[in-house]
Amino acid sequence: LVRAQVLLVDLVGQDTDGNGIRDDVDAFIARSYGNDAALRSAAELIARSIQPALAVDLDQVQDTAAMAEHEVEVMSCVTDALGPQRRGDVESMIDRVTGATYDNSARFEKREAFRRHASGADFGKPSHCEPAQRVLSASLYRPVRRSGGTMQGQHLEYTGAAAGPH
Repeated sequence: LVRAQVLLVDLVGQDTDGNGIRDDVDAFIARSYGNDAALRSAAELIARSIQPALAVDLDQVQDTAAMAEHEVEVMSCVTDALGPQRRGDVESMIDRVTGATYDNSARFEKREAFRRHASGADFGKPSHCEPAQRVLSASLYRPVRRSGGTMQGQHLEYTGAAAGPH
């Protein structure tokens, strides 16, 4: 059991500032998109939406379809919010943030297992965000940690206001 907990902490990583983004991914986003506020905010939303796949206990959660649908919805909202002129930038950013999040074989394997558990996901559903408010509305949710220093047990909590600086 202790070995499994250590492995989960290694997979999930550290989030010392509690912003819902693993520290190394946060640093990657700051380096890569620090001069573009809109793309940086979008990258942070993407990172927050895909990180929970590493923390979910697939022995306890038989179907991860809702989580996978949420990831795709966030990606759609971000893409729409930044507009067609930035679509290429957004698609590249999503690929790069995903690569930074699943940056080793253990994390990649966990992601693949998560996807297999999401076999019933319906990615054809319309997204639930308004075009002009997609990025802002997504930032109304902030991650809440249940154990100090890691994002193990993370869930989203509605704050009713922008989560503050990222």
